[in-house]
Parts: sequence; C-alpha cells; structure tokens
Amino acid sequence: MDPDVLADGITRPSDLVLDDQRLYWLTSPAPDGVTAPVPGKLQSVALDGGDVVTLVDSTFEPGPMAIAGEKLYWLDSTQSLDTELMTVNVDGSGATALVAGFHDVATAGTRLVLFDGLLYWGGAYGIHRVPLDGGAGHALLGLPDGGPYVTFRPEVVSIDSTGIYWSFGGYQLARTSLDGGTTLPLVTSSILSAGNSYAVRGGRAYWFEAGLNFNTLFDVSIDGPPPDGGPQELFGYYPNGSPSGLSTDGRDLYFCDDSFAASGVYQVSDAGFAQLWQGSGLSDRPQLIRMNEDHLYFFGGAPGDGTAVLRKLARHPSPDAGPLDAGTPDAGTMDAGVSDAGTGDAGDGG
Repeated sequence: MDPDVLADGITRPSDLVLDDQRLYWLTSPAPDGVTAPVPGKLQSVALDGGDVVTLVDSTFEPGPMAIAGEKLYWLDSTQSLDTELMTVNVDGSGATALVAGFHDVATAGTRLVLFDGLLYWGGAYGIHRVPLDGGAGHALLGLPDGGPYVTFRPEVVSIDSTGIYWSFGGYQLARTSLDGGTTLPLVTSSILSAGNSYAVRGGRAYWFEAGLNFNTLFDVSIDGPPPDGGPQELFGYYPNGSPSGLSTDGRDLYFCDDSFAASGVYQVSDAGFAQLWQGSGLSDRPQLIRMNEDHLYFFGGAPGDGTAVLRKLARHPSPDAGPLDAGTPDAGTMDAGVSDAGTGDAGDGG
C-alpha cells in the first residue's frame, strides 16, 4: 500500500505532533553544504494535505515538541546554549517564551511529554518539569547546575500515573516516581540498535537490541524484572536492518527501519512483525511515526539531501492489539500523556 504524500520539501524535520485537524512539525536550520541555508521553522498542514503553513519562523535549534488543546510547545536552544521553552497558538498567534534562559540543553532523543498539567523533558543535567502556564521549573533526578555534561543526559520516553520512563545513553531504561523520589531500573546493559527505541504499552516496556546475527525485540514488565527471570525475547529482526522509533497509542506497536536493506514501516503483533510500507533504500527512509485512530503519519526522505516528505498511511489494528490508550505521545487528539500523542494530558507512554 502506497502512503499519501501530504507535504514535501521539508528541511530536516526534528519532531511531529497532531490534533484532530492538522499536523505540526519543527525543522532544524539547514547547514551550509546541505541546502541553501534556511532558518528553522514550525510548520503545519491539514491531515489530508494541502498548503503548508509556517507558524513560527527563525527557530535557532528546535528540539522536541508537544501539543495541549490549542497550544503548541517546543524546546529551542539558543546561541549561548541555554534552552527556551516556547509556546504558540495552533493558528500561529501568540508566540512567546514560556521559560527563557534555562541553563541546560535538551538531550538528543528526549521527548517533551505532557502529564497532569506539567511538561517533562530530559537535559544534560537531569529530568526537568515546568507547568503549562510557565512559572518556576523543577529538576527531578538531576545533577546540580554546573555538573558534568557527559555524566547523565537522560531521555524522557513516556509518563503515566506510575512514573516517568527514561533511558540513559541507550544502555538503561528506568522508571522514576513523579516526585523524583524513587527510581526502579527496568533494563540495564542493553545495546540499543538505534536511539528512541523504547515504548511503553499495556504495562510492559519494549525495546530493540542489536546483536551479531539479529536485531531482537524484547519486553519487560514496567514493575521490573520478575525474581525468576528478566526480560523476554519476542522475536528476531533482519540482521542488516536498523529498527528505531518504536511508537504506540497503547493499542498497536509500530517501528521504522531506515536501512538500505529493510527500509520501511512495520507493525508488531504476537506473530512477529509485518511490513506495512516498503521504502526505496536510501532515497526514502522513514522516521518519526505518529498516529490517530485511522492513520499513521511519518517522514520519509534521504537525510543526506536535507529534505523530507510527510506521508500518511492507513492503519489496521492487529487482532491481538490492546485497548486504545488516549494518552500516548505518538497519538493525536488525546486526553492522556503518551509521547506519540497530541493534546495529551495523562496516560501510558510510548
């Protein structure tokens, strides 16, 4: 099945969210030698395609983004390596810095996750949270300001009522209580096949590990490994593949592969995995799967030429799929808090 192309010529997309009307994404400034230098932007298009609208121009180095009701939020690094938490209405009006001069840089691969009126993300010094209306932020599980940049750098994966799920350097997945008081390691000493390779669904955490012969999908209870055994192996994946970007809305589990050998979008079920769309090697490499009840949305394109296309693909729930969880950060127009969802406010991460 060929996905619809909703927009093309998108320069270095860095994140994607959606509501019940539109898709929104950030682009990073194009460096010299890739394309003609252009500023970063926040752009939007209708769910069925059409004219691309630029909502915010001249972002410096945008990071992850989130959506809540009629507002978009994103992190933007400044030239002095501070971070600003920015917000704008979905029609492009009212752009402002909610928090400016935040002395930390967002970790590459972190999500900006909304839960219970608070925005969470990972930075070089720890995990941070800020109220939706601005005000004083709070560092959870962090190093003191001025600590070593290379020591921690957590990536927030998802949040639900049991805690904050975060990974560390691709070698650990842990759950920390919402007050930052206790941390439960879920996965340690793994070798991830790519960044952003964790998802949380139905009381279990999922991730890929790279091995000599296969990439392997594992899962484990979010309550920690049982006393009589650790994570369980679900299936082996192509040895030459490069699975990444595990995404869920609490019902189905998807991932991308941007390798030459196995480029495509895949769905996970109890029987293994199925390819929903096949990319064309290095010329159309998928990334950043987001979803609503009817469709998957993702970017394709060759990173080398600096541009991408935004695609839409019909989804078909697997027979063994779990219940829809409105809160995942990969899903749109939801009322809970998973990272593949838009307009989220509580929920079960992904």
